[in-house]
Amino acid sequence: MTEFRSKLLGSESSGDYGVVQGKYVGGYQFGPARFSEFEDFLGRDVSRDEFLRSPALQEQAMDWHERDILDYVEEFGLDDYVGKTVGGVEVTPSSLLAMAHLGGRKGMRRFLESGGEDNPVDKFGTSLSDYGSRFSGLEYLPYGDEETVDLVNAGIMSGLDRKKRGAMSQAMRLFAPAREAPPELLDIQLRRGTSVDPLRNFQGVGSLGGDL
Repeated sequence: MTEFRSKLLGSESSGDYGVVQGKYVGGYQFGPARFSEFEDFLGRDVSRDEFLRSPALQEQAMDWHERDILDYVEEFGLDDYVGKTVGGVEVTPSSLLAMAHLGGRKGMRRFLESGGEDNPVDKFGTSLSDYGSRFSGLEYLPYGDEETVDLVNAGIMSGLDRKKRGAMSQAMRLFAPAREAPPELLDIQLRRGTSVDPLRNFQGVGSLGGDL
């Protein structure tokens, strides 16, 4: 598990995959809309109890979720903010993931493009900038490719134009070491005769609400 994932799990649920807080469920506190999208991704219904009992399914959802945020960052050129300080947040890939997890992809984007002025607060008093600062500078890629993480977080790609950065990112993903799927997930795949691709799009959790 990456540094980002481990810290987020602790922050959202104190490491408890079975926790329920109102309409948010699991270790990473997925809401109803995101849960439904995860069912669409799997191609089957998933009961809340099954999801809560299965850390493997929750980690698979997070793989999908993180990759979608990073793809969104690249698509809209938000990686230009990496290495800068916005609204008191030192912007790194992991801080972007954290802000999108809390406020949705568009909430994270609005924060950046407003210079940190658009900084909503959730019902617990946590703002996007709070989460961004808390998770800044952490190792984050789902596949734990430490060399790639070091390159990106060190800003080595910052001098490349967007097209070249995108090409390099794709190459890094292709050559990242494969991670073995959890046994529980493999069992699901064998029973259904399918394989689950963690890189499919999955919208942000966005517990602050609003559009993604």
